[in-house]
Amino acid sequence: MNILILCIVIANVVISQGNVEEAGRSNYEIQERSLLIFDHHECRYLGYKMNNGEVKTLQNPCVKWTCLANQTQLLVQGC
Repeated sequence: MNILILCIVIANVVISQGNVEEAGRSNYEIQERSLLIFDHHECRYLGYKMNNGEVKTLQNPCVKWTCLANQTQLLVQGC
């Protein structure tokens, strides 16, 4: 029972932290930091726009993003 209460408290702290980080930001700014999928054909994430199946490789940090809009996913792989 104590473990369950501890898990609930931790979850509330994590959720509260997310709300604090978004305070003062416009809806547009919040959406720019979120993964958005349009019509299972396009991914938008952190200001980047990719078509389904498109791969984008970034240098710093070295990551590779693969837009899987038809599966409503963005695959993120380290280099």
